[in-house]
Amino acid sequence: MFPRICSLLAVAGVSFSLCSCGPEERSTGIEEVPTYPVQGEVFLNGEPAAGVTAVLHLQNPPTPAPGEPGVPPQIYGSVDEQGKVHFRTYEEGDGAPVGEYAVTFQWKPARPGGINLGGRGGEARSQPDKLGGKYIDPDDSEYSLTVTAGAANNLGRIELEADLEAIQSEIEAGKPEITVPE
Repeated sequence: MFPRICSLLAVAGVSFSLCSCGPEERSTGIEEVPTYPVQGEVFLNGEPAAGVTAVLHLQNPPTPAPGEPGVPPQIYGSVDEQGKVHFRTYEEGDGAPVGEYAVTFQWKPARPGGINLGGRGGEARSQPDKLGGKYIDPDDSEYSLTVTAGAANNLGRIELEADLEAIQSEIEAGKPEITVPE
């Protein structure tokens, strides 16, 4: 009977340890940092920029000390039909962690059922940016955002401009694609 009780306790202990991962840590091993809602509007040539992806690039990311939350994954939002964008870090609409960000924009064909960042491999990466790469480099971005805790973090209204006909002609002519910075 004693070995049977020990076996049951061992199984229960393993089950408990497997279930005790906190909600703050994803299967990737990245511990989540607090996020704060971020919203804004993005227009292209005066019209809502539906389908454009806005990406926040953390400037001077911290090097976390052991036991501190990690650097978050890429933060992005897709512009809707009204031109509104709400950013996500871990889940839809959760915003971004506190920090200084460069903001970039790209417009690539969306994956079925979702957003397309274009920089994560696969067929989307080979698709040309419909903005001609004009707004894709965080080092050259004229757009920035400071996210603070407890504040209304608003990107404001961004007005992008692009000669879509000329870009489309270049795409159809097979011009080399703009390189996406990693």
